[in-house]
Amino acid sequence: MEWLPKDPAFKNVRIHTYGYDSDYLKGKDDCLNIHHIGKAFLGEISTSPHLAGSRTHIVAIGHSMGGLVIKKAYILAKQEAAHNTLASRIAAIYFLATPHRGADSAKTLKSLLRVVYDRAYVGDLERNSGAIQVINDEFRHVSKPLELWSFYETQTMNLFGSTIVDPESAVLGYSEEKQMPMNADHRSICKFETQFDANYIILRNALASTVTMITETIPGLELKENRNQIKDVRNGIVPLARHHGELCSLEGRSIERQQDTLDQW
Repeated sequence: MEWLPKDPAFKNVRIHTYGYDSDYLKGKDDCLNIHHIGKAFLGEISTSPHLAGSRTHIVAIGHSMGGLVIKKAYILAKQEAAHNTLASRIAAIYFLATPHRGADSAKTLKSLLRVVYDRAYVGDLERNSGAIQVINDEFRHVSKPLELWSFYETQTMNLFGSTIVDPESAVLGYSEEKQMPMNADHRSICKFETQFDANYIILRNALASTVTMITETIPGLELKENRNQIKDVRNGIVPLARHHGELCSLEGRSIERQQDTLDQW
């Protein structure tokens, strides 16, 4: 996404993306499931030079299966003492068309897989599969500190004549969860042609509100920034953005791995 870095509302935010190689999902034994991808995601965040050793807050954004992977990674971070500090830095999770309850039918399931995934995920994506039930049960007990946003599709995809993830499956149903319908299908819910796209504005405004919420929890941030900027100007230094937050976007479909696993937008 190219617009957020230029948006004043995100001046104190670094934005990273995470993706996995397409070949990563094509194991013959179907062993690369949500658990393994979630563990890999957690491991790479915890060792990334851009994120490790920092105390910045993290907002994680996941499209479709990416949302399930983020949930699993957060659960593991809460369960493993070595990652407890990292878990405490995660302030919010944004779910874009995430199938929290799987898919209703074989037809819908195949449609979802054709759009974004390899067959390795078939078992995990079945309606109320054991893997999904375990993730939901565990996440419910550890999600209280989080700000949760769920965005769901309302438009059918021409290729299939139906929505891919229905609204019932795309929301958690928690009392503290914020639910937002989007005038989009499964693909366009996270793909925007311009920054004036109504769906982009909805997501951008939600993210801005989360950034504001996080900023307000950092004592003296605004005063510190002003003092530093005055000091830099006096020293003839052009002020750079000071980073007090991170946006990590986990793409819900296989994407080509970038030069770094976590890239700045």
